[in-house]
Amino acid sequence: MKREEFETRIKALGDKPGGKTAVSLLELKSGESYGHNEDWVLDNPASTIKLGIMCAALFKVQEGKATLEDKIICKKEDKVPGSGILQHLSNDTVLPLKDMIMLMIIQSDNTATNILMDYLGFDYINEFYDKQGLKDTRLRRKLFDMEASKKGIFNNISARDLSKFLFDLEKRTYLNEEHAKIGLDILLKQQIKYKIPKYITSYWNDEGEWFSYPIKTATKSGETSKVEHDCGIIYTPNSTIILSVLTNGTYPPEGIEYIGRVAELSVRYFDSDCLTKTYKKE
Repeated sequence: MKREEFETRIKALGDKPGGKTAVSLLELKSGESYGHNEDWVLDNPASTIKLGIMCAALFKVQEGKATLEDKIICKKEDKVPGSGILQHLSNDTVLPLKDMIMLMIIQSDNTATNILMDYLGFDYINEFYDKQGLKDTRLRRKLFDMEASKKGIFNNISARDLSKFLFDLEKRTYLNEEHAKIGLDILLKQQIKYKIPKYITSYWNDEGEWFSYPIKTATKSGETSKVEHDCGIIYTPNSTIILSVLTNGTYPPEGIEYIGRVAELSVRYFDSDCLTKTYKKE
């Protein structure tokens, strides 16, 4: 596929879901990139905000100001609804910092996220964003803080900044080898895998055919009733693709489909041979 065809097809995908979309794409081996509304600053990042919190936590450990074994208590007043299991566990459950980060990412645990915001501190997290040179990302309130929402206080993110978090992880820009590897390993363990991985990892299609591809994904998604987002690193045999896709005002199934098809098209453009194996159901 030539560049012109790729751009035509990815723009056509953006016409389908409705609402507004943003894409930030970079293939590391070639340096080739694509952007659409990359600097659109969203005040509804949903759970993609958790990616930056993980990076800040690992940076604090790297600085020697915390350890991955630090014990953190989940109190009754910490518990919030939505995704995650901590809200259902016994009050005063104690977990090490690494496990709290793990829950925040791979199960998108909202309670773990709020606990980590308190543990790290808003100032520390935002100062870490400043050190990274991020212009659009800001943490201003906890999840499910309805009083802050009523006052118009929201967290912010952009597709460009999400991709920079991932780029810095992969390139060890701010985190060293040890701590960047921890972050990437956590993202690779992601259990919520129905957006970027949708058409590029193993799945059954509607015709009962089983597809299995030699691709790994390290992702963090987010959604509310109004948005569908995902960002991650796609590892194929011949490419390393950083992709962040945001949607706002789309019908949820359409937003999910859009993200999945953008990821599939990106892989077909950079490493099409890895999407050729099909295993049919016996």
